[in-house]
This record gives sequence, structure tokens and C-alpha cells, in this order.
Amino acid sequence: MFLALKEMKDQKLRYLLLTSIIGLIALVVFVISGLASGLSSGNKQVVLDWHATGMVLNKNANKTVNASNLAAREQENVTAEKVAPMGIYSGALKQGEEQNNITVFGTEKDSFILPKLLEGKSFDEDYTIMISQNMADKFQLAVGDQIKVGNLKHKLKVTGIFKATTYLLQTVGYTNLTTYQELKYGTKAADESQIMVNMFAVKDKSLKDVALNDTKTVPLEKFSNTTFIENIPGEKPEQITLNAMVYVLIIISAGIVAIFMYVLTLQKKNLFGILKLKGFPRA
Repeated sequence: MFLALKEMKDQKLRYLLLTSIIGLIALVVFVISGLASGLSSGNKQVVLDWHATGMVLNKNANKTVNASNLAAREQENVTAEKVAPMGIYSGALKQGEEQNNITVFGTEKDSFILPKLLEGKSFDEDYTIMISQNMADKFQLAVGDQIKVGNLKHKLKVTGIFKATTYLLQTVGYTNLTTYQELKYGTKAADESQIMVNMFAVKDKSLKDVALNDTKTVPLEKFSNTTFIENIPGEKPEQITLNAMVYVLIIISAGIVAIFMYVLTLQKKNLFGILKLKGFPRA
């Protein structure tokens, strides 16, 4: 230990260079790890906020929520303590000449997935919407304001604001199923039987307690939150790529240290020979 510290003192530049390289690599690993965590949180935060046991999708959708289409009436084929029909619309919020992407979820006004409001009230009629705090801050919106979303002819009135959250890195809003239907498909449903959704969020003691009635017309499949999040578009490939970058940097760092120590050993080869001639043991 004494000899090692003495050599580090005598060879300051050499060891400072090694320390700097390792430090820079550690900094890059830290930044990429933070980026991976932030992107993952931004993609799925709203799903975690629902506190659901799992999700029910169309079995033919290959576990992809955007590919899943279900009639809202299919809710009768899902048995759980709480069931919430949900439609997802990704579009643009227009503020003057500026447009920004947002995600609007359509659901029932008494749905268990709805967040606790910070101010205002829940949507209670058509063409009303609850928005997240980060959306309100970003677009300078307040309860009572009206917003233009997508190609919907009517403006949506903001009735309430809830805590900041995101889905696919976009700000979030909630509206009723009738407004969602018109927002996504361009036409208002003739009656409730015509309303289409993407999935059902379910809440029970466990996913095993959620029962699905066997239907030949629309096969249903249930998933845990973990499986649902893994199949959010872009989530899994994004995390695999960023994590692979972290592992590669760690391997590079270990390789640099190994090469450095190997070179030092070669440089001291003559010294080891002299010590051996003088009878010093190897250990």
C-alpha cells in the first residue's frame, strides 16, 4: 500500500489522466442512467397514477394498446371489483398559432382512475375536460378556460386541474366517453352502444380475481401493469438501448483500467527481475 501511494505521488500526471477518464465515463453513465429513468417515468407516469391491478385489451391487439379496439359495452364481460372503460387520443392542443402534443383519456365521470383534483371539479357534461398541472402551466390555462384540441369543432372547457403527470412524455387530460368518441373518430356516437374504447382498467385484490367472459366476437385478454407498461409504444426498445449504452460504458471503463495496469506491469518487468535475483519472494 505504501509503495502504491508513493508511486501515485511520483507519477501524478499518469494517474490523474486515468482518474479523469474513469470520472468522465462515470459522469456519462450517470447522465444516461438519469435519462433512461426520466424517459421511462415520462412514458408511464399516468399509468402508475391509476393504481390499477391490470388492464384488459382486445386479444388480437398483440398486447398493444393503440391497436386494441373494444366496444364500451364489452365492460359487461369483465368481472372485477372496479372496471373503467378507457379510450386514448393523442393529438395537438392549439393555442393561437402554436400547437403542442397532448394525450386525452376518455372515461366515465365516476371512474376509479381519475386523479384527485387540486382545483375545480370533474367533467360533468360533454365538451368539458380535466387537465394536468403541467399542461396548465405549459399553456397558461386555468379553470374556466377553453381549449381547441385536434379537429374537434367544439372547444373544450377546463373544469378541473390535477397533479402533473405524463403519458409518452405528453401532458394529460381526461374527458367523458362521448366527447372522446367525437374527438377521436370525428362523429358523435348515436348512443352509448356505439362508443369505442381501447381498453378497460381493472382493480381487484389480484389479477387472478379478474374474470373475463368467453366471447367469440371480441376475445379479451388481461395483463398486469408491468406487462402493459413494457408494451407501451417505444418504451421497451428505448430502455434496452439506453441500458445497453450504460453496460458498454462500464465494460469500456474496466477495459481501460485493465490496459493501464498491464502497461504498468510491463514497464516494471526489469524491476521484477532485479528483485527476483536478490531473492525477494513473489508474494
